[in-house]
Amino acid sequence: MTVRDTAKGIGIRALILIAGIIILGIWLVSLAFKIAGAAIHLLLWLAVILCVIGALAIVARRFRR
Repeated sequence: MTVRDTAKGIGIRALILIAGIIILGIWLVSLAFKIAGAAIHLLLWLAVILCVIGALAIVARRFRR
């Protein structure tokens, strides 16, 4: 085993490690976007529900008069 073989082995392992870290990073960003999309979707439904409740409150107030 020579120094050249050792350096080549270390280089290959480092390349595999860097590729794994990049793939993991892309997956984490994708997961973060998925979570953010779900949160935005939830807030959208909450806004729709609040609008409906507000409209019902206005209609109920008009009928009380």
